[in-house]
Amino acid sequence: MAPVLLEPTIVVSQPSTAPLKVSVNGTVTNGVDLTLKARPWRLLHLADALDPPPPAQEEPADIHIQRLLQFAWVTTIRAFSCSTILYIGQDYLKGECYIGEAAHGYSKPTVQIHVDPHDTVRDLFRESIEALDPLSQIGVTENVHDGHAGENPGFNVTIVYQKQPAERILVGKDACAGHCQVCCGIPAKERSEVNSIFAGLRLSIRHTSDDRLHARLDVGNTGIGLPLATSLLNSFNQALSSIDGSSTQSIGSLELCSQQDRDQITQFTATLEPAHDALLHDLCLQHAKTTPDAPAVRSWDGDLTYRQLEELTSRLAHWLVGQGVGPNIYVACAFFKSTWAIVARLAILMAGGAYICVDGNDPPAYLASALERTQIKIMLTSAGYKERFADRVETLFEVSEASVSRLPLKTSVPCSTVTPTDPCVVLFTSGSTGKPKGIIQEHRSYASALRDYIRVMDMGPHSRMFQFDSYTFDISNNDFLAPLIVGGCCCVPTISLTMEALMNDMNDLEGNIMFITPSVAIDMEPDRVPTLQMMCIGGEPVSDAVLAKWLGRVQVVNQYGMGEVASLCAYNRNLQMGRGSVVGRPATGAIWIVNPDNPDQLMPVGAVGELLIEGPHLSKGYLDHVSGKSENFLAAPPIWMAQLHTDRPNHRLYRSGDLGRYNHDGTIELMGRKDSMLKLDGARVEAGQVEYVLRRNLSTGDAAVVDILGAVDGQGDPILGVYLYLANNPMNMESGAVEEMEFRPISDRHAVYALTQLLSEAVRQSLPKYYVPALYILIDRVPRTKSKKTDRRKLHMLGQAYYMKHREELDGITVWLDWSKI
Repeated sequence: MAPVLLEPTIVVSQPSTAPLKVSVNGTVTNGVDLTLKARPWRLLHLADALDPPPPAQEEPADIHIQRLLQFAWVTTIRAFSCSTILYIGQDYLKGECYIGEAAHGYSKPTVQIHVDPHDTVRDLFRESIEALDPLSQIGVTENVHDGHAGENPGFNVTIVYQKQPAERILVGKDACAGHCQVCCGIPAKERSEVNSIFAGLRLSIRHTSDDRLHARLDVGNTGIGLPLATSLLNSFNQALSSIDGSSTQSIGSLELCSQQDRDQITQFTATLEPAHDALLHDLCLQHAKTTPDAPAVRSWDGDLTYRQLEELTSRLAHWLVGQGVGPNIYVACAFFKSTWAIVARLAILMAGGAYICVDGNDPPAYLASALERTQIKIMLTSAGYKERFADRVETLFEVSEASVSRLPLKTSVPCSTVTPTDPCVVLFTSGSTGKPKGIIQEHRSYASALRDYIRVMDMGPHSRMFQFDSYTFDISNNDFLAPLIVGGCCCVPTISLTMEALMNDMNDLEGNIMFITPSVAIDMEPDRVPTLQMMCIGGEPVSDAVLAKWLGRVQVVNQYGMGEVASLCAYNRNLQMGRGSVVGRPATGAIWIVNPDNPDQLMPVGAVGELLIEGPHLSKGYLDHVSGKSENFLAAPPIWMAQLHTDRPNHRLYRSGDLGRYNHDGTIELMGRKDSMLKLDGARVEAGQVEYVLRRNLSTGDAAVVDILGAVDGQGDPILGVYLYLANNPMNMESGAVEEMEFRPISDRHAVYALTQLLSEAVRQSLPKYYVPALYILIDRVPRTKSKKTDRRKLHMLGQAYYMKHREELDGITVWLDWSKI
């Protein structure tokens, strides 16, 4: 799971005439200095434009300037903390202040505000000022909370504004009494460089006699490096310069990326590998000439050398051409784990076509959608699968040693018209509309990605790839193509994928490299798989429990990718405890961090944004959106591309939906999703797709929210859960703090158990098995955001806390998914 970010807290105090002497835990700290671009007179003008004071209530100019400085600092911290909920409070502490000690030593009444990037700067500026009014009274209103959300994260980021004669200012020692403290409390166990913003980070703004603003950011004992501190200060400077005072400017449109950060991002994205114009079957079968007797496939149902693989593939490819297969023709494959699944897929490629892997256990409606949209006429199957599809396609061919050997052997090339830009595979994955997406990949995109995958994984003829994943998952293509391209061996395990069988197969087949999800890695035992040398882990953030088990035993690589990008986007061969969400650097292409709502806006180094993928390894697009014309693929490069890389080739760009940020060493850290797409044991689950099915079987006013619950910690696997709200439930609560909402698991003794069985059956009839919820939890309200949408983040935070606390007792009513049958 992505790191859980607790909600930041802001504490603002009004200016006083007495200077506030400040030390940071009694030590002199490093910091960054900068003269701000914005002039005080301009800030005063902007503050008046955003919130004109009534004539009868004229306030000192310093207060207006301070408010705008605090507002810009809040928007900056929001971008770096990835939070939309803030707490603002009043701090009456005067005299000597020790940041990092006093901040935890007393409570401060606070009120909550929501920072929606679609809100206008004017509205949020006014809201932040109005939020202080109740706190200036003696009492505390019912909307005011005492303390913080989460486990007392404390206040940790301070901004200080001071206007004094120049001779009275001592940098790093004296400060003013007007200061704003912001908390982005994050559990220490989750922290990376950015996550380690703890008490002591201090921004001092000096308004000097020459009417300039000089900023100093002291890092205190935070452990934050000066590069990150520099990015924070430059972003604050940029935010101030971006506020224009208009009534329509939105929070999300504020430009935070400074020229210094743009220069650094230019270096991060400087290398872009060219496209590899090659055909996949040619790359795989070239070794039939150089090392014909080397093992190409080892499997429970038969081994093949490269010579044998080429001969059998050629026989089947010629037969397919005779059936009308060629470029832009799709052929379906339905196979158990088998040598013949590899022969079948290579034969389809050699015939010029593209393959689609389907699962015979998927619901009829799901299968029909895939087969009809690709106009499937021919299907290749394993022995025993043929009957399941007899009424679905015109031509079925059961692939086995006997059936393929009977086909004639020809010396000619089966298809000479296929090109690297032709489709090679269509991957079906989750979609939010109830219809699975069909991702069209071409030879060139996979060849480009595999070239670099092989390079960064140090693969060669010695590589024996253990092919673990289901053939319907995108990574299964890498598992057989990569070892064949380098002259290695693809190792195919038995059909039964119990953990015991998996480890036995690993040893029997002498596999030394595999891709696996954290949920499976945590259950394997290193001592039981002595041949394994490299474990590539992906699909979910890597937990410390997994790292503790495997680091030092094998080479562990964090592998990040998705179907739209030929599986591999980035890799990290230097995994560290506590930093399992760091996916490293791109292998092919470049990864940009952009505003989730506007890809034309870059985010600063260290700030959170959406990962925008660029390069020759991107797919052609989706079945229903030919040439990549969809909301996920950009129709044209962003405006900043030509500014940063003037001679850049015009590659495709894909909006991943993943949230992340640059670390200052150029690596990338994942932070979650901007939408409702989930990952369960590496498989993509579109929550909206499941909710679409559930809603059709619920009454008006009811609601269902799908979520992943649990953690990969060795105590249990994550599960797919549903928060169920029933409008006619007499226990529902409409008032009170959302933190007080109740969670009640639905067991077979519950009155609405029959309804949950109906809901699960509806999902089972419409979607793949791993979409079926394992647990239903009744809730008495649905948390809402400021815009009245479901607050998934708040619901996940509260629901996850409940689930982890009661996991053992909930285990008895959980419907566990048997992955060995998928």
